[in-house]
Amino acid sequence: MAAQELNITQSAITISIKDLESKLNLQLFVRASKRMILTEAGKQFLGNCYDMLSTLERSQHLHNTSNDISGELKIGASYTVLGYYLPAHLQHLQNMYPNVKFKIFEMARTQIEQQLLDEKLDISVLLSSNVNHPELQVKTFLESSRTLWVSSNHPLLTKEQVDYQDIVNEPYIMLNVDEAHLTTQKHWQMYGASPNIFVETSSVEAVRSMVANGSGICILSNAVYRPWSLEGKRINRIKLTTPVPTMDLGVAWKAGKKPNRLQKLFSDYFLRKLEH
Repeated sequence: MAAQELNITQSAITISIKDLESKLNLQLFVRASKRMILTEAGKQFLGNCYDMLSTLERSQHLHNTSNDISGELKIGASYTVLGYYLPAHLQHLQNMYPNVKFKIFEMARTQIEQQLLDEKLDISVLLSSNVNHPELQVKTFLESSRTLWVSSNHPLLTKEQVDYQDIVNEPYIMLNVDEAHLTTQKHWQMYGASPNIFVETSSVEAVRSMVANGSGICILSNAVYRPWSLEGKRINRIKLTTPVPTMDLGVAWKAGKKPNRLQKLFSDYFLRKLEH
C-alpha cells in the first residue's frame, strides 16, 4: 500500500527501508508474512519523523507573517474536520496573521449551511462531498481515499485482493458522525449490498479500538486513519478492488457576493495546498 501511495515499486520501498535501518543501525520493523510490525525503536523513530515534519511545515510559513491584516473571521467546522484536520492549520494561520481573531464553531453540516446563508458564519471547512446547495460557493481542496480497516491479524490480510464480496458477512463497525453512516450506505448500495452492522458509534476512537481488537471491520477515510488504537494495538488498511468514493474536504461561503479580505486569505490558504 505504501508503494501504491508513493507510486513506486514495492522493491524500492523494501530497499529504502533496509538502507535506512543500516544507516541507523536499528531494526525498525519485524517482518512477518504479508505484513510488517514496528519495533519499539521503529515507533520511537516514527515519532521523531512526525516531529521533524511538523517543524518543517511550521518553517515554511515563517516568511508569510503579516501584521497589517486584522479583524475577526467566524469559521464553521464539522466534527471530523475539527477533530482530525483543522487544528494544525489554524495554528499556522494564527502565526501568519497574528492580528486576526479566528473564531471556530463546531456544528453539523446542515447547521453550517444555514448559518452561512444567514451570514452568522463567514466561511466554513467541511466535508464538501456532502454539500449540494445552490446558494453556497464550495471549493474542494483535499480528496482523501477510503480504505478498509482491519486488525493486525485479520485473515483478509493474507489475500492478494479484497473486495466487497469478501467483507459482506464481516461484522461492520458503523461510524455515524458527520453523516458517515449515510455515505457508507451509499457506497454499499453502489456495490449492490449492505454492511453487516455489528454496532453504530459516533466515536472514531471507539471504531479504532473495536477494529484493532478484532470486533469488526470498517471503511473510513485515510484522513482520520491512525495506525494504533488507544490500547496500542495495530490497525491495518486494505485497498478494496472496487474503487470507494473519496472523502472530500472543502471551504464554503455564501455565494453571490465577493469574498472579503479575510474570507479570501482563509480560502486561499487551503486552495494553495490543493495546487501543490
